[in-house]
Amino acid sequence: MRLAVVVKVLGRYVRQDILHSKICTFWQPTGNFKLTELEGGCYIVKFEKEWDYQHAILGGPWVVQGHYLMVHPWEPTISPQNLEIKQVYGWVRLLGLPYHYYHKSILRAIGEVIGTVLKVNYNTAGVDKARFTRLVVKIDLTKPLVSKIKLDGTMQFVEYMGLPTICYCCGKYGHLETSCAAKKKPQ
Repeated sequence: MRLAVVVKVLGRYVRQDILHSKICTFWQPTGNFKLTELEGGCYIVKFEKEWDYQHAILGGPWVVQGHYLMVHPWEPTISPQNLEIKQVYGWVRLLGLPYHYYHKSILRAIGEVIGTVLKVNYNTAGVDKARFTRLVVKIDLTKPLVSKIKLDGTMQFVEYMGLPTICYCCGKYGHLETSCAAKKKPQ
């Protein structure tokens, strides 16, 4: 299953017919695809064409009914019953990045501080649109997310697109600050 991905909407179950419709709308596949429902709200999407496969992985973020659609390359070891989402491919935005950082190698180096960079939106790497840049990074959800980076003595904030449940207390995905176990309670 070379051209297959496993997908799951984080934090919500979505019916197969709704997901099929969303895939057609978001990905606009150029070839046929097969959507197979697994256990635990997971699906396998098998593509006919390489371009459709690459677009599904790198074209996001994909948000279905307000929740992030996790897209991961299929691996023979993935079990939907025990699927623990530890990593996702997602977009991050760097707002207000100083102009002199808009160079391919510099943007990639900044992104590597956040996670493994898979793609840089080079449309934002020129003088036409120097308001922000976007990167697709492999995000490790088991570790605190990088919320800011120090660049030449100033703080550059990192915005995670499509990850609505981020705790700004412990920096992890999956809960909000109001329900954070790491948050110190007043004495």
